[in-house]
Amino acid sequence: MENLWREGCNRAAGFFNAEGHVGFSKASRPGKGKMRVRRDLYLVISQTDPWVLNDYRACVASLGRVAGPYERHRPNEHAVYYYSATRFEHIQAIVVMLWTWLSPVKRAQAVAALTVGTQGNWPIKAPGVARVHFSLVFNGQVLYVAAQSPNGPVSINGTPIDGRWWTLSAPAELRFGQACLRVTYETPSTAPGLMQMALMPCGRPSTATASVRPMTPYLDTL
Repeated sequence: MENLWREGCNRAAGFFNAEGHVGFSKASRPGKGKMRVRRDLYLVISQTDPWVLNDYRACVASLGRVAGPYERHRPNEHAVYYYSATRFEHIQAIVVMLWTWLSPVKRAQAVAALTVGTQGNWPIKAPGVARVHFSLVFNGQVLYVAAQSPNGPVSINGTPIDGRWWTLSAPAELRFGQACLRVTYETPSTAPGLMQMALMPCGRPSTATASVRPMTPYLDTL
């Protein structure tokens, strides 16, 4: 079963390397007397053959959806179908599943899209927070963090981290600039459950002692 899963991920990653894109769009809208910027994260692939898109979707745990056909405006062009994923947690999970086989270009796209900072896809403004401070990848089981700003230190439970992917196990505290993210489980339990992150004011350092170590975010290493 594991070999079949890896074969499917390899095939899906090759297809995505050639045809897919992950990024986010910005749109301005009025809000409370000033214009607010909305950021929409997306992962998209377009094809004239829906079979390959449905096969890709099956390889990534049926996350996202396939829609179409949509007619083209130019003559002699085939109708097009779209695979898309727009939920933050779904895109993170897909990136984790395919990371082993993604090309450098697609890895860079994913890291750039899944960012936290004053201008990140998750915008957080506080003194000392860089425009793009760090990236997050979460697959529903393990949270990975990678620092992105050379002048913006990031620490997990007081341990500085760098641009490699680092595991972040709940409960833990992620500090960057004068902002803090507390990572906990949604339900108090000795068994791991769904994780949640909350933006907290910086007070005294957390007493959490979760392990901190760099790790390549592959599903088959969890």
